Amino acid sequence: MKVQPIMMVFRISCKAYKTRKKGKVEENFIELLDTFLFQSEIKEDLFVEKLFEVKKNKLAELGTSLLTDPEKNIKSLKEITEISKGEGHDVVKLGLLYFLTGFKDIIPGYRIRLPTEKELQMNVSKAVKKTWFYESTLLTTYKACVILQN
Repeated sequence: MKVQPIMMVFRISCKAYKTRKKGKVEENFIELLDTFLFQSEIKEDLFVEKLFEVKKNKLAELGTSLLTDPEKNIKSLKEITEISKGEGHDVVKLGLLYFLTGFKDIIPGYRIRLPTEKELQMNVSKAVKKTWFYESTLLTTYKACVILQN
């Protein structure tokens, strides 16, 4: 629970106590508490909606950057997966849609696999290392996406 709402309830209860001392009924406290709870629910709903909008915009930005240059922005897949792990069914669903549409467009037409330990110890060119990184990122993020769906 946040500190600020607790302090507000404390202030409200103090006001109610003061009004009881002056002879007013306890109903003032109940009205103030109901008003406070209603306002905090509205603020929480607005916060959730704003957070969803921010995540939706971030997913759109990452998806666009991934499609413009997949080899350079391959780490966007990991970020999309991380955002999709967040709370909220809508965010997960939207993240999976972005992930799968982007993944469908950037996956190579040949069979890919993770390099073996022996292959990792070999001296290879920068282009091969870059290809291995690209392919391994595709595989690991796809695996995370499959786990996320379950």
